[in-house]
Amino acid sequence: DYATGRFRVPAHLHPRHPMLYIVGPPPISTRVGVRVLIEDGVVIGGMGGYHGDYPPGDLPGFLEFARSLRQPDVFEVLSQAELLSPIALYRIGNSRRRVFSKMSHFPAGILPIGDSICHFDPAFGQGMTVAALEAEVLNAGWTSARDYFRRIDAVVDVAWDLSSGENFKYPRTSGRRPFSHPLTRRFKDRVARCGDREVLQDFFRVLSLSAPPSTLLRPRVLARARAPWAQ
Repeated sequence: DYATGRFRVPAHLHPRHPMLYIVGPPPISTRVGVRVLIEDGVVIGGMGGYHGDYPPGDLPGFLEFARSLRQPDVFEVLSQAELLSPIALYRIGNSRRRVFSKMSHFPAGILPIGDSICHFDPAFGQGMTVAALEAEVLNAGWTSARDYFRRIDAVVDVAWDLSSGENFKYPRTSGRRPFSHPLTRRFKDRVARCGDREVLQDFFRVLSLSAPPSTLLRPRVLARARAPWAQ
């Protein structure tokens, strides 16, 4: 669940980078925080938590939640900024995917798209990107509803595996864990922690769906992620 607010930041505190995302190591920490620089010195500050560890909607509680994050960067900026709008709360019960391609028959005249096919965890920012990719499928040539859904599955698979794989790091997350989850989790954690700038750029390109997962299996990425200084 999430809480967000718009803040005006003093000029001397303007972040050097447009976005900072802080997440503690699951399952030890269930809290995340983000600050995003938009324009005119305005920052979007967001707090989130999993499995009942929800951020409050009042400013003192919101800032105290930010103070509890694993790094102080988000708190240090937001605590010295001016809140421009009420803090908004957003609650999501679960992530859900419907695999329509497995249906033997589908009603004529209806083609689902977006959240009606898959409702992602908003923390990963994948929903709108996937919806746009699905719109490209809708605009392309397809022969039947089954063909359409198979193409949609190819779009959804990557984002769903990435986000659900992260959520499954919390033991309380329900759902069927893929057989490969322990292996892929260790691999992604190793890549994310390797400290190599080029590898991390590739990693976040994959997370943002601007590059395929096979990018992380290229020899250059594997070699740099396994370097001794990355232990």
